[in-house]
Amino acid sequence: MNFYEKNIALLRSLDPDLTQSILDTHLPAQSMEIHTTPQGIPTAKIKGVFIHSSHDPEKEAEKLITKEFPRAPEVCIFAGFGLGYQVERFIRTYPDTPVVVFEPDPSYFLKALEARNLDAVLTHPGISLLIGVNARTVLGFLETVKAKNVGCYILRSLKDIRQGEFEEIKDTVNTFSERETINKNTLKRFGKVWVRNLLKNIPRLIETPGISLFENFFSGIPACVIAGGPSLDAMLPYLKEIRKHCVLVAVDTSLRGCLAYGVIPDILVVVDPQYWNSRHMDHCTASDSILVSESSTHPSIFRIHKGPAFFCSSLFPLGRFIEQDTGIKGKLGAGGSVATTAWDLCRYMGNSPVIFTGLDLGFPGMATHFKSSFFEERLLYLANRLQPAETAQFRYLYEAAPFLIENNRGSTVLTDKRLIVYKRWFEQQMKIHTGTITKTLSSRGARITGMDRWTLEDVLNLEEKRKEIDTKLEHLRRHGDVIPKRRELVRKSTVGLIEALSGLKELAARCCELTTAVKQEMRSGNPVHHLISELEESDQAIMAAEIRDIAGFLLYDVSVDILSSSPASPEQALEKSYTLYSRLVESIDYHVLHLERALLLL
Repeated sequence: MNFYEKNIALLRSLDPDLTQSILDTHLPAQSMEIHTTPQGIPTAKIKGVFIHSSHDPEKEAEKLITKEFPRAPEVCIFAGFGLGYQVERFIRTYPDTPVVVFEPDPSYFLKALEARNLDAVLTHPGISLLIGVNARTVLGFLETVKAKNVGCYILRSLKDIRQGEFEEIKDTVNTFSERETINKNTLKRFGKVWVRNLLKNIPRLIETPGISLFENFFSGIPACVIAGGPSLDAMLPYLKEIRKHCVLVAVDTSLRGCLAYGVIPDILVVVDPQYWNSRHMDHCTASDSILVSESSTHPSIFRIHKGPAFFCSSLFPLGRFIEQDTGIKGKLGAGGSVATTAWDLCRYMGNSPVIFTGLDLGFPGMATHFKSSFFEERLLYLANRLQPAETAQFRYLYEAAPFLIENNRGSTVLTDKRLIVYKRWFEQQMKIHTGTITKTLSSRGARITGMDRWTLEDVLNLEEKRKEIDTKLEHLRRHGDVIPKRRELVRKSTVGLIEALSGLKELAARCCELTTAVKQEMRSGNPVHHLISELEESDQAIMAAEIRDIAGFLLYDVSVDILSSSPASPEQALEKSYTLYSRLVESIDYHVLHLERALLLL
């Protein structure tokens, strides 16, 4: 049996459908030539360029992988396979790390199957092969991965040939990594607020219906998402006309502007946990608007809004636990901004096209929000002779390292590293959900690939849908209170959760004692095997607990920091473990405190 036959047999046992797909699309790879090195092992050329060393590709792969990956990522994506030397070396170096191979040309992959023994790659238990697909598939794969640290290796010799696709993968991985950093910082800042708000909102979570009623409810009907950027000023006078053609979906920051022009949004999206964000709705009466929110939104929102409300599913372990008794609400994507949630709601509802106004993701005219927004009014209110509003505006603009990017006119607009994350989120979603046509009315906002610019005339040329929209909205309003009372069921689960968390706290506290004892005994030169054995047993019990995600929710930032570097010594490893266990005790105490307070509301 030659290399090709053996490799094909292994590939077929790994993924028979992929194997058949590759064979069905087999094309002669005339541009990939196999050569033999002086050592007698194969290398390859594409368009006259060696894609591996012409002398020793195995040694070259060893050096490159050692340099690129001094530590193992949680998952590694290889863009371009060649003859697989770099993939094979990585697997040998980090056998426990999942590996993804992206090779858009199946003929190149087939040539590799003919050229050399690929046992190490094809029998690796953590291998995923994305062959003959586009870069969008890698994005879809990453969306399913829970890894916090994703490595990416691009076969440099193929970079010029596959530049567009490989750069797209690189940007995707970078965005994914940036998102994890932002998630860590966001959780560190708001984790406790989310838990506290959720448990204060528990009576509403029990009684309020979910957005599952919204799924494809407005299929084929246009929607206009009203964000709060500076370009909204130009469109506010035309909202009444736009309303005839579209479902009006406003975010909290834009509500004040809508009402100032006599327009009540059909749907209002509010998902921010912060008190100051709730102030966007000060003196804003929109009881005819249907509120779509999340269970960790600041509780004052539900006191302010007097109209019908619907919840989307919680993104957090504690919220998902409670939803087991209240019913699953309906999941929306989270890109870190209320505008991303509003877009995903429109996608969920089946709206097409989805048209943005006020989505700038930048600072056109050096402005941050539309005029008369709460943000701008607050700056003026807080200003004084020594700290004028312009100073605060300047700080906001420049505190996040602003830079220029292309806008929708083909010129430039100032943006920053916070807003660029949302831009990339939208661009990724445009690639994943190609059926949701999305447009923007912002001419001076940041250009978002996949979100073409429309004019007001384009919107007004759409078929009028207001009568149909109003009929559907009335149907939703009538179903705003259909969830039965489930207080006793939630109360029982809450009591059980408190008991389970208390038991987990005892284990974590014992682990703190054991790590301290091990350090002391090690310094004294005494045996520690019995202590380490008990520590491992307790640690395994913690990891096996069904509620570990709830208990560890507030530990995300410290766990990322601990996993980002390897301990230099056994003592440092024990110190990191102690930090993790002690933070787990603090997290459990915080959850139990607010769970007990929630019981008083049930």
